[in-house]
Amino acid sequence: MSPRHKPATRCSLAPPSVGFVVIRRCAPAVAALALGLTSACSDRVGQTSPSAVPSSSGSPAASGAVGSARSPADVCALLSPDDVAASLGEPVRSVQPAAGSGWIVAQCTWSGANLSASLALGTAASFAAKGVTGPISDWVAQRRDSDAKILNVADIAGVGEGGYEIVGRSPVAIVYGGGGSVLVQVIVAPRVGTVDAAVPRALAQKALATATR
Repeated sequence: MSPRHKPATRCSLAPPSVGFVVIRRCAPAVAALALGLTSACSDRVGQTSPSAVPSSSGSPAASGAVGSARSPADVCALLSPDDVAASLGEPVRSVQPAAGSGWIVAQCTWSGANLSASLALGTAASFAAKGVTGPISDWVAQRRDSDAKILNVADIAGVGEGGYEIVGRSPVAIVYGGGGSVLVQVIVAPRVGTVDAAVPRALAQKALATATR
């Protein structure tokens, strides 16, 4: 796909070996392609009552979260609904945890009226289980170089130990830290309009800081 080719917006399920939580709103394939996904879609936005959102005080992330984050609930605890709402600029209506696959330990999606934010967490152990033997930083560098051939990519400085972002209608932030032991990946998808790349970057920074403290 050339950089000028307009991405398709078909919805399809991500293969079990890779990907984000399967959401049903079609996000541009430009962001999905960079993460090895076939889509990022959600029909849950605006359809779940506010009562489905746990209080931010009810799900604090424990200290040393990277060592204990093994379930979707643990990953959802890396960001409070208030944190996500502040970054999205709209209330969170639902929080959906999901199991991981491939290098992803687990994942979580927060949905509002127009925007959804999906977070995936990977650790050195989950990458090793997937057959990635080198440091996470090497994997990120290789992904960045590959994505930069067809996508609008920029390095992220000052967040964790490094990372990059994919700028587009549904921007993506990929950052790592904890001595290269944990990776956080966030995609923010709009129902309409576009999203500033600063939004997933801010959420990734908060989640990584919680996961590595």
